[in-house]
Amino acid sequence: MNNKIKVIFFIVILFALVFIITKSHRNTSTQPPLELLDRSSDKPKVAVIFDDLGESMRDMTEIYALDIPVTVSVIPGLKFAKNIAHIASRCGYTVFIHLPISPKNEDEYKTDKYKFLSPLMKEKQVRLLTKYYLEYIRIASGVNNHMGSLGTTDPVLMKTILSEVKKKNLIFVDSKTTPDSVAFGIAKSMDIPAAENSLFLDDSSDTELIRQQISKMLDLAKAKGKMVVIAHPRPNTFNILKAEINGLKDKVDFVNMQDYLEK
Repeated sequence: MNNKIKVIFFIVILFALVFIITKSHRNTSTQPPLELLDRSSDKPKVAVIFDDLGESMRDMTEIYALDIPVTVSVIPGLKFAKNIAHIASRCGYTVFIHLPISPKNEDEYKTDKYKFLSPLMKEKQVRLLTKYYLEYIRIASGVNNHMGSLGTTDPVLMKTILSEVKKKNLIFVDSKTTPDSVAFGIAKSMDIPAAENSLFLDDSSDTELIRQQISKMLDLAKAKGKMVVIAHPRPNTFNILKAEINGLKDKVDFVNMQDYLEK
């Protein structure tokens, strides 16, 4: 079986698995339909964004097993980026484009799979590359930055990028990979629906540190009322979330980014 056939076979199996799980949930769930759920809950709201998707189709089965609304952020140019985006959309998830923006140590992260939007580029180059990324996954409803510890501190670069984001009527979330980022403030000044990340759940794959971040998330959510958190498709992250998700649902309401931004 050649590689192309293997990929097609895996996609078919994944769609079948999603269909079976969805049907099972419909048959066994004791919850009322979404439109009948009480949206006036006084629990804090948490919007989880899963970053860095696009390399593994299996990530979607892990996310689906959590049984919560999430936002799936896909890096344009990765092997299964478009497939994952469409499967995520069919599963009811919000789809974002994970926009590559230059980190401080860009040479360390250079790849043939995508190119970073950089302050060193001319404005026309920035616009063309941004347009390419925004067109790559047309079903996306928003973007957040992939890396960006250098680029998001540059007002000129971010104004150019965000002007293209605004043309597409997309949401923008500042991943806040550096405390010096100006991206969120610029987006708000341009009247773009925007939010900023408050916490990375898994900067480290260490299980104890992930648990500590989840505890911190609960404290911050209670204090702030609502917050955005970012996680990554890593085995320890999935395992810990699956083990704790029922208890977390009792303490916070998980929402997608559209619901998060509703007044």
